[in-house]
Amino acid sequence: MNHFAGLLKRQRRFTALAGLVLLSAASRAAVSQKATVPELNDARLQVVTLKSWEANVLGHRIGPETAVHLSSAEYGEARKVPLFVVQSYVEVEIVVSEKGQVESAKTVGGVKLHVDEARQIEMARVFQPWVQDGVPVRVRVHDEVRLLPPEQWADGKIVFPNPWDLKTVTITLKRTRCYGTCPDYEVTVAGDGTVRFSGHYFVLVLGDHVAHIPPQAVRQIVTAFEKADFFSAKDAYRGNWTDNPTQTLTLTVEGRTKMVLDYVGTDVGLPLAIRNLEWEIDEITDTARWVKGDEQTLAALDGEKWPFTAASKENMAIYKTAISNQIRPLLQRYLAVAAPIISSNPQDASPVCVASRTGDLDLVRRMVKQATTKASSDEELRMPESVMNECLVSAARSGKVAMLQFWLDKGADPAAQSVRVDVDLGAGSSALENGVTSCKVEMVRKLLEVHAPMLASERIVTFAMDRGCQETPQIIELLAKSGADVNARGRSGTTPIFDAQFAPEAVKTLLAAGADMDARDDSGKTALISNAWNEAVVRELLAAGANPTLATKDGDTALKAAQRSACSNCVTLIESALNQRSVSGGVVPVKTLGSQP
Repeated sequence: MNHFAGLLKRQRRFTALAGLVLLSAASRAAVSQKATVPELNDARLQVVTLKSWEANVLGHRIGPETAVHLSSAEYGEARKVPLFVVQSYVEVEIVVSEKGQVESAKTVGGVKLHVDEARQIEMARVFQPWVQDGVPVRVRVHDEVRLLPPEQWADGKIVFPNPWDLKTVTITLKRTRCYGTCPDYEVTVAGDGTVRFSGHYFVLVLGDHVAHIPPQAVRQIVTAFEKADFFSAKDAYRGNWTDNPTQTLTLTVEGRTKMVLDYVGTDVGLPLAIRNLEWEIDEITDTARWVKGDEQTLAALDGEKWPFTAASKENMAIYKTAISNQIRPLLQRYLAVAAPIISSNPQDASPVCVASRTGDLDLVRRMVKQATTKASSDEELRMPESVMNECLVSAARSGKVAMLQFWLDKGADPAAQSVRVDVDLGAGSSALENGVTSCKVEMVRKLLEVHAPMLASERIVTFAMDRGCQETPQIIELLAKSGADVNARGRSGTTPIFDAQFAPEAVKTLLAAGADMDARDDSGKTALISNAWNEAVVRELLAAGANPTLATKDGDTALKAAQRSACSNCVTLIESALNQRSVSGGVVPVKTLGSQP
């Protein structure tokens, strides 16, 4: 009952925001021309600015999706705007407090439709606080409020059964895999509150499991179906995309059954109120206890007499999730029973290495000490060299030099590479690559001091550019001084400066280290042509003297690329640069690949 009470409390909070989930035409008309949304003085804020890949805004957002359904007329006009299909949103820069509340919202991009409503929606959103070094922090991030097509319904309204009895109710939500790691599972709720979960792929706890929620919780879900006019929906909403998961909702009540298939459905008129039924079922049944782990996972496993000391792959997976997601009750149970800290399969990450990646030195020391104590009194724990090396690579990712030093002191080899099959490809496989991914210049400096090799030296600078961190310029300067090639070419002939969109502030550093600003890839593109849509990069490159007259083999230029991107400021900057290069009354020559400068 305590769990359900918590859910009801969260539900009431989101119900209070329901008027912002979808703004009707009448409510829009009531919105003043100037939204009264507070803008805080930046001087008062001590905030951490996060880039999109660092922020993971969707992963932090709490509650059902909030958006704006456009009218048919608005949608028809919006589709005439270049790139609307892929940029059908209002981009908002927000400052989020350490408690997860939005303190300020400022529209900064996207489609210029319903920007006042978008800011109001953003101000009402709630986020899981961002944490740095174990402390919640204020952050500045970019979020989006989607502009959805008009709602599409089946022909003719179908009245929801009334009255209805819980004894006749069955509710099912099914989610399938995608081209990736989308969780694949099915959850069914009976009218008496019995919850049956079946985890198939990419969930924390596989297999079939049973739980119970109060009947009034089932009634709440059915009422949400009724309010969403579920029986009047189409049978299927299929967006014109590939590689996405499919969600299927099925409701049986008073002998009537309705199923709605959602495949990127909101792109083709799936009412958001119906999409959010999926969230509501997950929330009230707490599928998270099985899918990704939460505060209720321990109780669920205890109810099944889970073998916490087993070395099985399934148990190790849950232990590692408890560590990485900081699920305290579950983690404390594993520590209390001195669960294995080394995976039996060398290609699977060991729990102690997962802990090393978090940078929690106290936790790692405790795990190693417990494992040593568990060994026989006359035998010290023998940790395989491969595990120590794996932990060192993970420690490099944490950005905590003390964590790295712990494994260096134990004899780990900084030249080692990860041998795991589940290695995070975004971080690379070497200690130095993971150090770069940590975005901490001190970690990179330490690794270079202990002679961690540049195993991908021909591309390490590009790798660093792709991270796009606050300390990227300093990291690139350090790598360049250590011998990294700032003009190294990739498979298509690109050099690090081509990836300037991830770190515009690092362009000066690259150029100072000898990067060729007008280098061409195999097609004849330059960094300026490749980034002609990005105002910050265009400004940096042109200010440094990049040549705007260069063209590809096919005659494409920076100006043409900017015009296609609908970046008006980019067009203006490039046109100004071309004018500065033109001779009096003459035409700027376009230089294709292979032509003489």
